[in-house]
Amino acid sequence: MIETATLSLAKDAVKYEGLANEYREANKQSEYQDTMVKAFRLASDAFTKDPENPEAVRVAARIYTRAGANEARWLWSKLDKLKASTDEDVAWRIQALSTLKEDKTAAEQIEQVL
Repeated sequence: MIETATLSLAKDAVKYEGLANEYREANKQSEYQDTMVKAFRLASDAFTKDPENPEAVRVAARIYTRAGANEARWLWSKLDKLKASTDEDVAWRIQALSTLKEDKTAAEQIEQVL
């Protein structure tokens, strides 16, 4: 039951994340921010309900990365520990490290990919 609820929250967070991207591309800053707040709440709820669910961890990590929050680094590491990282996740992790001004670590991650 928890897994179903978690996946539903995570999917809703992904939906709002996509909608927020559309607003950002349309240069609708207010709508972008409002929608990202909704995505953030849903992702946080999904992660809180099941912190071992890779989809919940992944969407939370992406949204924290977009926000430039330090928690993003920890969430990407958690996804690695769950052995659920994808190639796309590696790119997001590098983006998070770069946003957090951890350029040396980001460069090391890029070297590993190459």
